[in-house]
Amino acid sequence: MLQSDDYAKNWSLIPGKGEFYAGQGPHGMLLTSYLNESAFNTLEAKSGSFPDGSIIVKENYKPDKTLAAITVMVKEAGFAPGEGDWLWTKFGPDGSIQATGQPAGCVSCHG
Repeated sequence: MLQSDDYAKNWSLIPGKGEFYAGQGPHGMLLTSYLNESAFNTLEAKSGSFPDGSIIVKENYKPDKTLAAITVMVKEAGFAPGEGDWLWTKFGPDGSIQATGQPAGCVSCHG
C-alpha cells in the first residue's frame, strides 16, 4: 500500500516539522514523518483520536542522513482495542520487516 500510494510524494509532512527534524530515542537522530489525508486532517485540526485508516510513516535516519529504518503506524478498527487499535511495523532500510503487530517499544510510548 505504501509503495502504491508513493507516500513521500503524495502525503503531507507533520505540520511544522519538515524533513530531517531532530529525533529522539528510540527513533533515529533525524526523522521525516508523513501522514495520509485522514491522519493529517486530524493532527492539523487537533480533533483528538485518529480515525480508522489513519497512517503515519516515520523515516528514521542516521546523523549522516542515511536511512536506518521506516516505522509505520496504521489505525485499524478492532486490531488492538487496548492499544488504540494501532498496528505498528518497522522496516529495515532494505525493506525487510524487523517487527510488526504490537512491539513493546512502540506500545510503551504510543499505545
